[in-house]
Amino acid sequence: MKKVLSLSVLTIALVTLLSGCALLDKILPEEDQVDAETVLNDEYYKLAVEYGDVAKCEMITDGSMTSECLDVVEAMLLTDQARAEMDASLCDAIALPKYADNCKEEVEALIAYEEKDAEVSAFYKTQAELVDSLIKDGNLNGCDQVKDENYKLDCVAAILTDKAIDRGDDSYCDDIGDIEFEEICKAEVEGHQE
Repeated sequence: MKKVLSLSVLTIALVTLLSGCALLDKILPEEDQVDAETVLNDEYYKLAVEYGDVAKCEMITDGSMTSECLDVVEAMLLTDQARAEMDASLCDAIALPKYADNCKEEVEALIAYEEKDAEVSAFYKTQAELVDSLIKDGNLNGCDQVKDENYKLDCVAAILTDKAIDRGDDSYCDDIGDIEFEEICKAEVEGHQE
């Protein structure tokens, strides 16, 4: 009796399962049904792109998806290399036109930024060298040649502070044109008089 009952329960469970599967087939259109292979291929694709791993692309069983994955990962790797080497010509090896164009734009923007940064650095280096020379010579009128206003103020403040200290006269400090620098100048003069 126990075996009959178990067999009956098993039969009912099997019939229910098959009915559920049949019902599921009717509820979901065939194009919405996903098989395990498709899910696995999608995961390999995502991992390949996320980690730039060509080996994951090669695990994809769908030929066209494998090819696309390889092209995308190769584009990412070449873009990284082109940026690192600042060489837009490396982008020409990218098979996907949109990715190749994007690569070139990124590299060109990076090169433009680097050039601008070098230009700005050169400007400030020149300004600092000019100010150092003017301070060394005590050439207050030369501070007018300084284009950067902060450097110009440093130039004027340093020269007038040196004059005020040398002459023991803090009235030179009043000509600096910046309250904070004027106070520093007067404190320096006072410190040297003691």
